[in-house]
Amino acid sequence: MPLNIDVFLRQPHPKQAAFIESPVKRKIVRAGRRGGKTTGMAILAIRAFLDGTRVLYATPTAEQ
Repeated sequence: MPLNIDVFLRQPHPKQAAFIESPVKRKIVRAGRRGGKTTGMAILAIRAFLDGTRVLYATPTAEQ
């Protein structure tokens, strides 16, 4: 029996949409605090995952 799940994502603001819709393979987002980086990358990752793509999310640690 197939499992159907509905996923409702937030509507990205214009700056988030710019990097979400960018066709480049690797994305680097330079933005300040509360710039929407985490939410934007979550939207991007969920969309890719639901399309069957493998997703890697990596960030530097505080020690750097």
